[in-house]
Amino acid sequence: MRCGLTGAIEKGELNEAIEVKGCDSGLTEKIMLMLNRVGISASHSESEDGKLITGSPSDMKEIPFVISNRKVWVAAEAADKLNQNLDKLGQIHPRLQWKNAQRQIKELSDDEEDEFKNLQRKYLDLLKEQDEILKEFNEEENLTVKVS
Repeated sequence: MRCGLTGAIEKGELNEAIEVKGCDSGLTEKIMLMLNRVGISASHSESEDGKLITGSPSDMKEIPFVISNRKVWVAAEAADKLNQNLDKLGQIHPRLQWKNAQRQIKELSDDEEDEFKNLQRKYLDLLKEQDEILKEFNEEENLTVKVS
């Protein structure tokens, strides 16, 4: 399996089926997803005795996003939630920056200060929500693999 994966990564494509019989289904799924992430079309074949074969999975389980100049992969079920989160952040961020700039050059009234604090709270809540949505990807990103 290792030689097959190394060869596929070196060539940038899956030329032949890769035997994954000894792997549990979770690991096979991760390998398939990682290959697809780097642009190598791979799917798991039940009819080929559990081999990885050329071809995109019939149902995309992950959606790529670019957040803060970094590509992240999110489960398809969470994509709508992340889109909504990004839209809300996009609406609040400029308002927060504007209030912060005003605060630097003048003293805000009590109402303006309350509005600023409210915007900060909403912004931080949205960032926490985004961290929760991206939790699985961030944990995965921290994994390292030693290839020798």
